[in-house]
Amino acid sequence: DQQKHGISAVENHFPFPDNIHTPREFYKYPMFNTWMELIKNQNQQDIVKYAKEIIENGYNPGILIIDGGWQIRQGTWEFNHDLIPDPKGLIDSLHNMGFVVMIWVSPFVCPEGDNFLELFSERSSEFLGEKYRYNHLLRHENGEVAIHHWWSGYGAYYNFLLEDDCKHMANQLDSLMEK
Repeated sequence: DQQKHGISAVENHFPFPDNIHTPREFYKYPMFNTWMELIKNQNQQDIVKYAKEIIENGYNPGILIIDGGWQIRQGTWEFNHDLIPDPKGLIDSLHNMGFVVMIWVSPFVCPEGDNFLELFSERSSEFLGEKYRYNHLLRHENGEVAIHHWWSGYGAYYNFLLEDDCKHMANQLDSLMEK
């Protein structure tokens, strides 16, 4: 009964468009994740080495997930060029080996980044009772940003019920893919 309610909730609140399909690689080959090998030390040289070792050990390339640590900070979805100096070269190299590449992102925004400061302060001119409506981030009833502890530190959450947060995240990811 709980499973039925869970499935119903997902279908009602998180519907997927009919034209979105899971890539075949998800079922055909194993998925490999750089976290298993590198933990937080995601860097270009070791990611390529890990991918080559996968193939050298007889596995077919499938999906390679570059896990957290590749980015400047949580919520700033830009490559840290100290660790990954040539992101396009890295992705091209992995594609040439036959991998489909995924990059790990999360709905968290680090409080110490410029991105957080931008999202924190942007508010609508719309006044709701005694307070303004903010355009970004999950907030407490008093309007303060909800900052929570998670396994990788502290972060604010994108609020994907807000159109502006959805657009902000999508714009960052589109920009990342263009680079």
